Amino acid sequence: MADKIGFTFYDFDLEIEKYYKKPIERIQHESIFIDEYRRKASVALDLLFSKEGNIVVAGNP
Repeated sequence: MADKIGFTFYDFDLEIEKYYKKPIERIQHESIFIDEYRRKASVALDLLFSKEGNIVVAGNP
């Protein structure tokens, strides 16, 4: 869909893994509370939102 409308597509989980250079499961396991994981994930999300142009971000519900 993103390609059809000229947007850049990002998989949010993959972007988190890329930012922290480790599997998402490990990042979640290292986070004692869900809020800690969400705080870590928000760093990667902020980087996505700072990109130029239009983007589509796929994430978990």
